[in-house]
Amino acid sequence: MPKQHETRFALTLALLGSAVHANSSDENKYICLDPTKYDATKTKADSNGKDHTCDVWIDSFQGPDSGLHGITLNSGFDATSQTTAVRNAIKELAFCCSDGKSAAFKDHSYLCQDPKDWLPFHTYSGKETNGGTIQCTDFVEEDKAIKAEDFTTSWSCDGKSSAIQLSVQGLAAAVMGCCGSAKKSACTSTRMHVCQDPTTFLPAQTFRSDDGGYDGDCYNVAEVLTKDADSSCYGSDFSKNWSCAHKPADCHSRLLEIARKGCCGTAGEAGSACYGQPSGAASYKHAGFLALAMAFMTLIHP
Repeated sequence: MPKQHETRFALTLALLGSAVHANSSDENKYICLDPTKYDATKTKADSNGKDHTCDVWIDSFQGPDSGLHGITLNSGFDATSQTTAVRNAIKELAFCCSDGKSAAFKDHSYLCQDPKDWLPFHTYSGKETNGGTIQCTDFVEEDKAIKAEDFTTSWSCDGKSSAIQLSVQGLAAAVMGCCGSAKKSACTSTRMHVCQDPTTFLPAQTFRSDDGGYDGDCYNVAEVLTKDADSSCYGSDFSKNWSCAHKPADCHSRLLEIARKGCCGTAGEAGSACYGQPSGAASYKHAGFLALAMAFMTLIHP
């Protein structure tokens, strides 16, 4: 609980007394997306270690200068129409809802290729969060690249920026695990046709190039090949059926390498969209994965 709320809470108790509450549980239950999930007896400790029930916490939030001051909780309460400050205050009270879903909860399940894989309360802590712990829901709603995207309904990655694709697939799905063990987001389809059988594409599979210049995952190495102008695969659209026939020899060999390193499952090179396909002449656009990786970083961090 942020310190400002704890301070206001203490002041509210001093003013109201320990047994007087502005609202009853019948009103406070609307702090939850499903009011039947409200648990008035649930307790949480303040900064002094003293436990207080949800009814008391909500009353404190409705005190002067607090997050819910002036907000009426009833059956007509619509969290989506409230200010950001009010919605944030409501989210802080989600512990009062047995399913963890406050009235401000949003279902971002369409971030995943299969919405059923979405794990809203899954947490992650690592170098990407500077050691802090963050829930998948909070990441989606706070990440600069994707916070304006609407994952509550059918969502397509087509045409989205590299920064958005990196946050959706490279971070939320592959690193944080927000789409479960499959690690496949709605952006997976934008690269899956590097494989002969697109369903075998493993976007989060670790990939290290033969020249040692690229060490990342399969999704981002495919991004490198198609987005950088120095790549012999530049402009290739791996989001749909794609033919490798007569593509430059350099592009051909890169995609075979991707499959050989496990990006298309256990089939090895035979899983590549280029396997068994005739290659064209060598392209003057030849660059090692190190150069391409550096170019990719420029694309997403200009």
